[in-house]
Amino acid sequence: MGNIFRREEYARGDFVLALVEGDLEKVQELIQYATQEETKYGLHVAARRGHLELVRFYSELCDAGVTVIGTWQDSALSEAATSGQVAVVQYLAERCQANLNVSKALVEAASRGHVDVVQYLAERCGADVNAKDDFERTALVWAAHRGDMRLARYLVEQCAVNVSANALIEGASSSNLNVVQYFVKQCGVDVNMEDEHGQTAVMVAITNREIDVVRYLVEECSADVNSTAVRFAANRGYIDIQRILTPFLLPEAGDTTTDGGDVVLSPDISSRSSIPPSEMELTLFHENGSIGGDFLAKWLDADVAVKLFIPDASSTSFEDEVRLWQQLRHPNVLKMYGACDAGPRLKFFVCEYASNGSLLEHVNSSSVKKRTMWKYLYEAALGLEFLHERVEKV
Repeated sequence: MGNIFRREEYARGDFVLALVEGDLEKVQELIQYATQEETKYGLHVAARRGHLELVRFYSELCDAGVTVIGTWQDSALSEAATSGQVAVVQYLAERCQANLNVSKALVEAASRGHVDVVQYLAERCGADVNAKDDFERTALVWAAHRGDMRLARYLVEQCAVNVSANALIEGASSSNLNVVQYFVKQCGVDVNMEDEHGQTAVMVAITNREIDVVRYLVEECSADVNSTAVRFAANRGYIDIQRILTPFLLPEAGDTTTDGGDVVLSPDISSRSSIPPSEMELTLFHENGSIGGDFLAKWLDADVAVKLFIPDASSTSFEDEVRLWQQLRHPNVLKMYGACDAGPRLKFFVCEYASNGSLLEHVNSSSVKKRTMWKYLYEAALGLEFLHERVEKV
């Protein structure tokens, strides 16, 4: 009796080996010794490894009324699609298409980058190219995750799939700058669109420290940058990203506009543009203000200029000046990043650091060519014109 059990055990081992190698004759000979679980395993192995003859054999067993697995067609199709076995996918689709979840198989094929399987299921089987898997990912999201430009182009250009916020964010978070650039340049996506959790591509790229993606989105795509993003980078110690973000910092969201487009700021200035004193470090006093302010300073380790507010020298209040400066967005006007109220005797504005010095220094320098000097004067005039226009509207 022991020899019989041992012989059956050996036979089951040979059966599994035959499955892996795709030996149909051996499988047919030894399947009688296989357990139900081993038989199910055989179907999976055949589909995964592309052993088409074995898949046909299992199909015939099902036709004969032999139960191999409950939903064996879907199981086999999933294995074949995930492994990129086009021949097996095609056989199963043609044989039992009505009983297959081809859309699920398409997403599974996309998750492994099998474009040929995706194409077959989409074009020949009518699979839904916008279907989602158990992780709520679509085929395009998987393409963005993998940086698979061939698959991304096929889905967008041949299947008319719209680029979602999830797809853009997945590309940004996975260090796939080529996919992000394709979505922006070729597909015209809004770089500031949010997913269902309120995340944007630039925030996710900052979180994952994708420096090249952050630089592209901010410098070339004008992605919105707020103080939350700058503080997040600083808190994580991402100084390189913080330095990219700081020059592009925008006034906080939440402001409203009139019908004419003029900005009407919230009266709650402290919650919108306030910078805590703990985030500031004054490093060097500049008497002539040639850096754009009175002090060279560090704000969360970024170089900035600090301009003191002197009540006796101003015809407006500190709050009014903050409101006004928040509205000034022009390439020839220094940007204000925020304001700091460090007490009744110390209020100041935190603004862009003019690293190239003052206009007067360049105009009076003998080393500056006349053409360059007039260029600087013209740019300064544009900035002054903008300031006069804005002040008149306030």
